[in-house]
Amino acid sequence: MRPNFEAMTNKELIAYALAHREDVEPLRVLYSRRTPDSEATWYGPMVAEVGYHVRRRSPS
Repeated sequence: MRPNFEAMTNKELIAYALAHREDVEPLRVLYSRRTPDSEATWYGPMVAEVGYHVRRRSPS
């Protein structure tokens, strides 16, 4: 008997998927729960007040 993946929490689904790597059904349920790109918050590149792109400093 297969578990009810729809009733599982995300944490339970991840644990099940890691324990049963051959089963793709829990991954399908996890992917269906993700936030769609249309609702996601997208951030542009960081720009300073004067309009220059902010560069990351390389570690010294």
